[in-house]
Amino acid sequence: MTKVQFEKYAKSNRPVQKAAAAIAMRLDELTAKMTGHAHDIKSDVNLSDRGRRAKLEPLYVKAFQDLHRIQHEIAGLSRTVAKPKLPALAKDDVVGFLQDQEARAYVRSLAKSGKVLDPSDLPASIAAAVVRADPALSGVTPILHRAMHDRLLKDAFPEASQESDADAAALELVTSATAHTHAKLQQQAGFLNQAGFGDWHAQAVEPIEREFAVADSHQRTEREKTNSENSVESLIECLRSASPQERADAQNRIRRIDMEEHIAEMQALKSL
Repeated sequence: MTKVQFEKYAKSNRPVQKAAAAIAMRLDELTAKMTGHAHDIKSDVNLSDRGRRAKLEPLYVKAFQDLHRIQHEIAGLSRTVAKPKLPALAKDDVVGFLQDQEARAYVRSLAKSGKVLDPSDLPASIAAAVVRADPALSGVTPILHRAMHDRLLKDAFPEASQESDADAAALELVTSATAHTHAKLQQQAGFLNQAGFGDWHAQAVEPIEREFAVADSHQRTEREKTNSENSVESLIECLRSASPQERADAQNRIRRIDMEEHIAEMQALKSL
């Protein structure tokens, strides 16, 4: 991270960017501190190689633990980047649910025909139906699914999307700076050979891994919760308030579309 970028993020009113700048400063301080310690110990003529290692190793254990905490902190910040959200369908929007599923069936047919889709190929209404469900249900790749999602966000919320993109850029830069610091510390610790570093590092940061394990597990569970609003079960629940004829017509369409989506899911699983 250059000095100009650091100053820019430090003066930002965006919490994520300010946090990224603060982390960059901590990385500089960590590197400077370890460089000083390493110089003093390595230049001490009264110490043998074994004595130098005995003094250096605990310092590097602490340094890599601090760096591991920073990496965990960056990961946490990345989950807090405030991105605008696309509007979801109302729970009682029976017609909307059916239109979404039919739109995904249409996109699936395009994918089956071998057409190479671009995020700008589809009308916004169809792209919205695609991104409101798992990409496998539309026969698109996760990358294309994300590209459609991002395009819809930028079209609907240009200013907010620009701000969230700037936050993501700040985190990307500080992530790169963290990797650079990690490499520099590894090179600086001359007593650590390349072949054995992985095991040494894993042992050094293992207490930090234990410390974060419970919190990470909880956060991961929250992130992996799927939105069930587009499920067939939710749609059937909505149909309970519809007229008998609407219910009969819609259930026939659900059976047809659900079978297509089930087949798509099975094909997606077989490709794994």
